[in-house]
This record gives sequence, C-alpha cells and structure tokens, in this order.
Amino acid sequence: MNRANRNVCTTFSKLQTVEAHIGFLESSLDIVERWTLSSDEYKLVKVEANHRAYRRALDDLERLVVQRLLELTKLNIAGTGTTKYTRGVCTLKNSIFHRLQASDPHRKGIAAPLRGDSKSSDQI
Repeated sequence: MNRANRNVCTTFSKLQTVEAHIGFLESSLDIVERWTLSSDEYKLVKVEANHRAYRRALDDLERLVVQRLLELTKLNIAGTGTTKYTRGVCTLKNSIFHRLQASDPHRKGIAAPLRGDSKSSDQI
C-alpha cells in the first residue's frame, strides 16, 4: 500500500508541475481560451494534421518507388520482364498498399494485392 501511495503522490506532483508550466505558457502567449473539440481552430488544425500525415506517407511511398527502381536499374533488369523483376514489382505493390493502410486507417474498402500475383510486368 505504501508503494501505491507513493506512486499516487508522485503522479499528482507531476500533474501539478505540468499544469503550472501550461499556465505559464498560456499567460506568456496571451492565450485566453483553450480549444475544445468543437472549436473551429481545433477542427482546422486536426484537418491540417491529417493532411500532413497523408503527405508524409506519400513522400515515403515516393522514396520506396525510387529506391526500388534504383535497385532494379543497378541489377540491370528494369525492363526485361524477368521473374525477379515481377517479384520486385509485386513486393513494391504490397509495400505501397501497407503504407497507404498505415497512413489512413479509415480506408476499409481497399483489398490487399495478392502476394503471388501472376500479372506480367506490362500489366502492373
């Protein structure tokens, strides 16, 4: 019981310190009213944060595509249609799908690409 009391006291002390720091920041930045979930500013910042996360995911995807193309160019098989190339493209397709799923968890209707996709490199 003694340890639990100590944890409660420590946590409460940390909460008081954070609240004091927030009060100092609010007074130094002249913040009169805090945002709520229904405030327009909060909604605008939330939308912008979601757009920023989506743009970062797209930048990450672009990096993956360029990286894969450079690897294929380095292997000198970028346009040959070999099995190794097709597997590389399928791997890239799966990577892109998983990155999109991670960037936007609200996308429920997207079907995952098949791992052993038998499409040729021209169809992909």
